[in-house]
Formats: sequence, structure tokens, C-alpha cells
Amino acid sequence: MPKGKKTAGKKKEPAAKKAPAGKKEPAAKKVETKAAEPGQIADIKEIEGIGPENAKDLNKFGIKTVEDLRKTAIVEMAEVSGISTKLLYKWQCIADLFRVKRAAQEYTEVLFEMGVETVKELSKQKAEDLFKQVQKFVKEAKKKPGWQGDVNKVPTQKDVETWITSAKEIVKKA
Repeated sequence: MPKGKKTAGKKKEPAAKKAPAGKKEPAAKKVETKAAEPGQIADIKEIEGIGPENAKDLNKFGIKTVEDLRKTAIVEMAEVSGISTKLLYKWQCIADLFRVKRAAQEYTEVLFEMGVETVKELSKQKAEDLFKQVQKFVKEAKKKPGWQGDVNKVPTQKDVETWITSAKEIVKKA
């Protein structure tokens, strides 16, 4: 995880300095849009916290899909968009977890907040242990002020087993 100054509650860092009058700023290197994998949510706005304003900033850089976000260097995105590297890191981890079957938006945020930040990390989990941790986290998180995750249904142990199996398949393909 990137180190640095805490930016709790702030979405953007100060804008980069503008080029002196009469000189053009270097053009931002745009990324090539990548198609979403089958069954994967494609739109970056589906990631909790991105919303239309941040999506517009990322779109200027050519990041339109979850797959684009997942595969683009954080530093480059931060320089062009003005969005903090800490927030971009979180979104990129969640984009990675979006590839997991049946995890989707609802549970990727939970996994990230629990410290399971990547598909690779998820693939190494034991289903029974992770299931207990998820149950405990969801129960406690609902009581915390400021918790923004929206978990309508606590996942079953079978759901957790499906996540881990899916993560192992993704890692194996990589």
C-alpha cells in the first residue's frame, strides 16, 4: 500500500501546477481501453466511491472500464487525474477483486476493508476462516459510524468457497 500523508475524506489532492503562459502542458498519455472479462462488471462507476466526477477525471486518461483501472499505473493516474494515490490504490484493489465470481460490488469492499486486497491474497485464504472473519466484520461494521459499505446479505460459507475457488482459477490463468 502506498505510504504518505493521510487523506481521509478527501478525494482529490491539489491540482498539479500549470505550465507557464505561452507553453503547452505535455499531453497526458492515454491508456488503451480494455474489454471487461466475461461476467465482470465493466463500468468504473460501479466501484464504491468513484462516482461521476472521479469517473470523468479517469475517463480523460482513457480509463473507462474496471479492467482499465486494474491495469493502469497508479502514479500515472494520480498525476493526470489529481486523485490521491491512496484512493486510487483502493479502487484498483477493488477492481482486481471484481474479477472474482459472486463477489461483485457488495463484497469486494468488505474484503478490501478486511485486508484481503487482491485476487492472489484471496486465493490463499482458507474458506472456513475467511467465512468467520467476514461474518464478524459485517456484524461489527454495521455498528460503526461512517461505514459506507452496503451489505444486504451476509455471504454464506458456500459463497466464500466460490470466491476462493474463482480466485485460484484467476491466479492459475495469470
